[in-house]
Amino acid sequence: VVFLLDLSASMETGFSHWTMRQMAARICACLALSAVRNHDKVGFIGFSSNLEKYVPARKGTRHALSIVRDCLALPASETKTDLRCVLDFASGVLRRHATLFLISDFWNDGWQKAISICSRRHDLVAVRLQPPELAGLPAGLFHVRDPETGLKRVLDGRDAATRSAYQKHAADWQSRVEADLRKAKVDLMDVPVPKLRDPNAIARPIYKFFRMRVQRGAKR
Repeated sequence: VVFLLDLSASMETGFSHWTMRQMAARICACLALSAVRNHDKVGFIGFSSNLEKYVPARKGTRHALSIVRDCLALPASETKTDLRCVLDFASGVLRRHATLFLISDFWNDGWQKAISICSRRHDLVAVRLQPPELAGLPAGLFHVRDPETGLKRVLDGRDAATRSAYQKHAADWQSRVEADLRKAKVDLMDVPVPKLRDPNAIARPIYKFFRMRVQRGAKR
């Protein structure tokens, strides 16, 4: 089991109880400790626009917990996310078949070919973090800044047309990501990041995903 974690600055933002990075760390902790109980090795690749850290897969609880620490402690990069770079790296360095969890918000492009190649060699799972602001723009005036480019702008959530355009853009992009993943035959685990504290926020999407896999296998 290898975790491919997006360390870009966008993972540190949002209007939720936890940042997307904190949510990702909890997902990794749950899956990593489960892998340890199954006597599997656990590895880690942190990335932004470049490779930030690579930890080869090993067994043991202490090793798994060190990976969880990296998920939380590694500094965020202010560069753009490049999924292609980590997928190319994983395809090249991981010679044996592995289960890969690619954890990101997937608000980037240019990874489609690389994910298709990687998924042919490994069991690749796309873990898409979904902050609550994707559900719609609240009514109000917002001064926003893109954490990866530094671009600043004002969004007028009081305007119905602005809210509608915002929601349409978010929905269209998510639909496009889903279509690209289906084309590459990559399974998707959607992980909503709760606006308020939710004790089941981690277990719910993991259970739903693996239940889907079990049911799909039973139909074959």
